[in-house]
Amino acid sequence: MTTNTQPNKLQSIAAGNPAPKGSASPSNEAANVKGLILSIVQSLELIQEERDAQKEMLTKLAADHGVSPKIARKVAKLIHKKNKAEYEAEQADVERLYDRIS
Repeated sequence: MTTNTQPNKLQSIAAGNPAPKGSASPSNEAANVKGLILSIVQSLELIQEERDAQKEMLTKLAADHGVSPKIARKVAKLIHKKNKAEYEAEQADVERLYDRIS
């Protein structure tokens, strides 16, 4: 296995090395990289907020309606992915195999 000893673009920016000729200036490139990373951070924060909201909904379903969070998640995913037929076929395969070996 060969390793590349050349620093990648991000490593070069972090080290303060100049950009190659014909590319954006180091300060513009660093600003672009920073902006993209900050966008990823923002996206991760939104994902965490949504996970927290889902957890609250699952807790409410369990407390108010006796619906298991595990089952509620599976049903929500089935509705979201619109793959009930695929799920049913897979479950039938699982049951057939289980019956065959038990």
